[in-house]
Amino acid sequence: MRKSLTITVVLALASALLAFAQSTATIDYNDGSKYQGEVANEKPNGNGKITFADGAAYEGQWKEGVIQGTGTFTFPTGEKYEGELAAGAFSGKGTYTLANGDTYQGDFRNGRPEGSGVYTWKADGTRLEATFSAGSPRGSGTLYLPNGDRIVGDVSSWKLGADVTYYWKDGDSFQGKLVAGQLRTGWFLRSDGARYPVD
Repeated sequence: MRKSLTITVVLALASALLAFAQSTATIDYNDGSKYQGEVANEKPNGNGKITFADGAAYEGQWKEGVIQGTGTFTFPTGEKYEGELAAGAFSGKGTYTLANGDTYQGDFRNGRPEGSGVYTWKADGTRLEATFSAGSPRGSGTLYLPNGDRIVGDVSSWKLGADVTYYWKDGDSFQGKLVAGQLRTGWFLRSDGARYPVD
């Protein structure tokens, strides 16, 4: 009987300590920010939301007072980030939506696109699949056009290089130069295997 009572008391104490260590609270910061959510040892820990003085907000996971895990950032400009975060910065897989509706979906590192990703223009649905570095597309990329065609080539500073391969949706293609939006100096390849030079 005494042994059973001891076990019950220990379990009750452990439950009380856990409740004290992990609970919910509201924290007002000196800079005007306010946190509401789970805390441990008087720090955000678990799931919670912070609203910053400038109107930006974050809702998601925290670890020992630091934004860590997955969550959503919203900004007064209308922009939004949804995805993985580390040490308070966009890091891992995520989606960033600009105020005009354009989106970037892919890899992030230290708060910027870094790695494989897809940028989509809302206006017409054009999208660019490429490798991103320091927030900009670099190296080989594929531009998918609204009409179903696509262009493959090197991308730098958001522009395609001169050497491209253009694929029409009907299976024909062109390999050569893209100059001022025109396909020049290369080869037109039909889907049946025929080839024709293009000056």
